[in-house]
Amino acid sequence: MNEAEFRTLRELSSESEISQRDLSKRIGLSLGSVNFILKELIKKGYVKAQRFKNSNNKAAYIYVLTPKGINERVRQTQYFLRIKMEEYEKLQREIDDLKQENACLDKNAAGMDGKKPAVFIDRDGTIMVDVGYPKYARQVSLIPGAVRALRELKRRGFLIIIISNQSGIGRGYMTRQQADNVHKRVISLLGNSGVEIDDAYYCPHAPDQGCNCRKPSPEMLFDASKKFDIDLSRSFMIGDRDVDIETGKNAGCGTLCLRSAEGRAAGSLMADHESGDWDGLVRYILDSAPPEETDAF
Repeated sequence: MNEAEFRTLRELSSESEISQRDLSKRIGLSLGSVNFILKELIKKGYVKAQRFKNSNNKAAYIYVLTPKGINERVRQTQYFLRIKMEEYEKLQREIDDLKQENACLDKNAAGMDGKKPAVFIDRDGTIMVDVGYPKYARQVSLIPGAVRALRELKRRGFLIIIISNQSGIGRGYMTRQQADNVHKRVISLLGNSGVEIDDAYYCPHAPDQGCNCRKPSPEMLFDASKKFDIDLSRSFMIGDRDVDIETGKNAGCGTLCLRSAEGRAAGSLMADHESGDWDGLVRYILDSAPPEETDAF
């Protein structure tokens, strides 16, 4: 029995006194197809048909399921339920496997003292294209490869935290609200691509304001470390400038620079690793995992 015949049986079992026209609407087939199916069902012994009493309409019939038709509907329904149950059980097993995998990652990603590693990331020139002092959300454009890389780092158990100097606020180039709008746009683009940022820290001060948070001060990393119980020795700072590398070194983190060796100016600070693309940075981080954490990565 095909699907169209079974759908017809199902409708007839719920209401036998139904016209062919209404039946065609319910099962989504043309009137001619419905008439053909009904004839086949009658011929196969699944259905009996008799005229409506006191009806002059030659097409007006009562279609009654025969015992054979009832058994077929039961069999098809059982088959449908069995298939759906198998699909449900398969999905449930996959969900259980994912839960176990995530639990294992969470357990292994944390060190012996329960602390987790993080990847601290500069924003302009590292996550988004550097446009100077961005004050409009429309200026945000993500750097190619960043989304895929951050998604993988998140999957491997790293916290992802943005660390950024936004001196344009202190210099008067933009308002705090404009800076927030740009920040929200960055977070939104990443979130829509499956990357959830755990937190973001910004220094709004100009260089001459004498704050304690402006990079290369590690203050923002220290604040994040206290909040999330981060192991800085197993964490990394990624940026595109010397100030980012210096910040990571001051915090005791591994340091990575998003620039090729050829792109490094003479006398610039040397990071633990430099790469012209995000793939190279991620490979270095994952390869740097201690042997006892191999299972986690």
